[in-house]
Amino acid sequence: MSTSYIYGTGRRKTSVARVRLLPGDGSIVVNGKDVADYFGGTAAAGSLRLPFRVTETEGRYAASILVAGGGFSGQAGAIRHGIARALVSAHPDARSALREAGLLTRDPRAKERKKYGLKRARKAPQQVESEEDRGQVDQVQDRQADHDPHGTRAADQDEDPVDDEG
Repeated sequence: MSTSYIYGTGRRKTSVARVRLLPGDGSIVVNGKDVADYFGGTAAAGSLRLPFRVTETEGRYAASILVAGGGFSGQAGAIRHGIARALVSAHPDARSALREAGLLTRDPRAKERKKYGLKRARKAPQQVESEEDRGQVDQVQDRQADHDPHGTRAADQDEDPVDDEG
């Protein structure tokens, strides 16, 4: 018994999804599990059916998907991309609808690499103030205290503490 599969490969971040579509009831199986079990009923599971909705082929294909790498968000994006590519090979006339929905474009955003001298891609370590800098900061604060046009600092320093032992 030979079954004709329609293949599509999708990618997102570091995830790669190999999608096989075959005529069926609309079920989606990801790595041997139902899509709701695999993604835990999150919104990502609903976005997987978007290529079927755009091409109006919901319920006509069953999808068997192997996905590896990345996290849930990347895997969901890779699966959606793979389903869209497989649908284009099955229905070439649906290419424009999938293109308008943005489902055929591979999302190029990926994690930026860490640079040397930094903690992450762009986060720099906290600057440590040296003793010389600290002395200069104290001198500037002293000059500002001497030149206090409103006299608020001098008034605060002249007040005597209140004694309750009176």
